Amino acid sequence: MGYKLLKKKADALTMRYRSILKKIVEAKTKMGSTMKQSAFALTEAKYVAGEGIVHTVMDSVDTANVKVGTNWVEWHHTGVTVGRMASY
Repeated sequence: MGYKLLKKKADALTMRYRSILKKIVEAKTKMGSTMKQSAFALTEAKYVAGEGIVHTVMDSVDTANVKVGTNWVEWHHTGVTVGRMASY
């Protein structure tokens, strides 16, 4: 009985780990193309407006558009407490 329960928990955590890992790989892939586009956009802006564009942009920003925090939730499938990131 105890072995089956532990095996079930281990399998569930392995599945969860693989799904999280898959999301991380997808996000990193998207990040690469996004970083290329943003670097090119910054180069264009510097060419048009000069080197002072960075200070102008930084001075005009007051607050973040997206805030990220940690929500600790109970993952009910196996009864293991797993942290989950959430944007507000």
